[in-house]
Order: sequence, then structure tokens, then C-alpha cells
Amino acid sequence: DADFDGLELAFGSGARVVVYSDGLVDSHNDDGAEFGLDRLLDWAVSTAELDAVDAVAELRHTVYAWTGRRPPDDDVAVIVIDRTDA
Repeated sequence: DADFDGLELAFGSGARVVVYSDGLVDSHNDDGAEFGLDRLLDWAVSTAELDAVDAVAELRHTVYAWTGRRPPDDDVAVIVIDRTDA
């Protein structure tokens, strides 16, 4: 049995939540440099106007370009949730 703490966040209209595994930011290029949190934040800012599906597609492209399409060393997962009032 595991115990988990709850977390409640205000999630206003137009907000985006990104949940990712450490394998995403730990992805390495051929020189051994990590993709890192700064590149993930750059992606988040540059894709803020895209819908979640297109933003994830752009992230996949960005990570593949960074890693040279080499297989990841760890699991890579991302969930993007947009709140709309539609």
C-alpha cells in the first residue's frame, strides 16, 4: 500500500499543464549533453499558441533533433493538458 499526498491547483482558462518523465529532460545528444529543463521551458514558451497535439508533435521533433534520433536511455513520456472554455 502506498500513501500519496493530494495537490490542488488553480487551472484557469487558457492555462496549460505539462507532465513529463525524467527520461525526457535526461535525453542526451551525441556529445552527452542533456536535453534539460531549459530546452523544455524554451519549447513550452515557443509552442504556447499551439494546441496540445501540435505542441507535443513539435516537442517530439525537437527532442529527436537534439538526440539525433538515437533511442532513449530511459522512458520518455509527456502529457499536455490545455484548459479551454469551449
